[in-house]
Amino acid sequence: MSNQYDIKKQLIDQSAHLLGAMIILAPLFILPSLISALWAGFGIGLVRELSQRGTQVTWQGVKDSFKPFSILDMTFWAAGAGLLYLIAS
Repeated sequence: MSNQYDIKKQLIDQSAHLLGAMIILAPLFILPSLISALWAGFGIGLVRELSQRGTQVTWQGVKDSFKPFSILDMTFWAAGAGLLYLIAS
């Protein structure tokens, strides 16, 4: 049986996605501001950096996501979200 059809695995996996989205986007919806838009953009960039390291999230993968060029990528994700906030507001 494929792991994709394992209900317990899916509940854990999808719960993590739900919680991650809430942590990243809640500040933007609760208190819309440039800072919360930057947080959301940075969080989305972090998720992107983690996803590039494979399907299994490891502590080493998280640490590697904070190397200089990865931080540069996340900073530009944040800048894009901040710029959009300034344009849209």
